[in-house]
Amino acid sequence: KNRLQGEMDIARNIQMSILPKKIEIEGYDIAAYMEKATEVGGDAYDFVKSKFGNFIGIGDVSGHGLPSGITALIQQAAFESSIFTAEVFGMSIWPFQIYNIVNRVLCLLNSERIGSDKFVTQNYIHEKDGEIIHAGAHEIAILYKHKKNKIVRLNDFAKKSAFLGLSPLINSKASQGRFIMESGDIFVLYTDGIIEARDHFLKQ
Repeated sequence: KNRLQGEMDIARNIQMSILPKKIEIEGYDIAAYMEKATEVGGDAYDFVKSKFGNFIGIGDVSGHGLPSGITALIQQAAFESSIFTAEVFGMSIWPFQIYNIVNRVLCLLNSERIGSDKFVTQNYIHEKDGEIIHAGAHEIAILYKHKKNKIVRLNDFAKKSAFLGLSPLINSKASQGRFIMESGDIFVLYTDGIIEARDHFLKQ
């Protein structure tokens, strides 16, 4: 039992260590935070700076435990590889194309080879010169528009595509959307660890 607990601790530490140490985009103030759970989970975010722009991924794997953690690692590796491969060939890549590539990788490795039924809710985002292009299906994002002093629910971040890892035939092009960030605007992304959190007093 102690050895198993030690291996789970190692898995949690690996999962936390591969998160980006810092996210820096010129013109933005950015904060990112993840609280380590008591067990291995599937929540993850990532950031890749490319000469074609800045890429962000955020999402969650169904369930908990080591299988979810492994699926999250596969997702992150496929996300970064798709961006770096496109850059090597001198081209940018759309968020919906990243989503489709990651989906094929998950279907092959996680579903066909491992035999896991895990799926991933995920958003991929491209930023360049204040323009945000996004694709996928995860949680509704929040945008505060400073000039209008208004909070906008970005519903297109959710339920616009099938989840990753369910079918290799998924095409998420219809889920791609865009908006412009202006000075003073605030853009909030999160996983279900935020919206499903409960105060311990409410459990009594």
